[in-house]
Amino acid sequence: MRPHGTYPPIPLCVLVILVAMWPTPAEAKELPLYIGFAYARSERTDSHNLAGFVVGASIVQNSRLRWTSEFGMEFGGTKYYETSPLGYQSGLAQALAHIHLGPELTRRRGRTTLYCHGLVGYGGWILNSFQKPDEGGFSLAAGGGMDIQISSGIALRIIQIDYIPIWLHSDQGSLDATPPLPPAESPTHNLRIGFSLVIGGSF
Repeated sequence: MRPHGTYPPIPLCVLVILVAMWPTPAEAKELPLYIGFAYARSERTDSHNLAGFVVGASIVQNSRLRWTSEFGMEFGGTKYYETSPLGYQSGLAQALAHIHLGPELTRRRGRTTLYCHGLVGYGGWILNSFQKPDEGGFSLAAGGGMDIQISSGIALRIIQIDYIPIWLHSDQGSLDATPPLPPAESPTHNLRIGFSLVIGGSF
């Protein structure tokens, strides 16, 4: 098991390459921003259901390529339990947080823009307890969606679907956790579906 907070070398190399390829402001043709609702299913909680938000921005390089960075959080309530020193179990509120960046391929037809992306970044769980540290690690976001222009410079992202695996780097709480933590070498699997309001693009 890798030490807490360390990363495999290949994801680090990918992240460095993406940052180096990121277009400069002079190369950017547009800078659409988006904010919306996100629903996620995760094997990390016993109820599996999470709801939250996503915010992001894209740098449009040309008609087929844009570079996207986004941040999202989905909240799962009191789904994680541990035994207190007094012998009873208490629930710990938790949220799934993740930040990703990378290239996005687009295809526009009329008022509709289809896109797909492969993003890399960091994801993890925020636990509402001083007794247990946050758990996180390298993460991917692979998916796509559809934007429909509703007026000049405004579009509705009617759907975005992403598969988000997260490689947790923690050996804390593996005995008392419910459900138990997977090994650090194995990703936890998360699926996110959402919709957003997009402002600032020609679409």
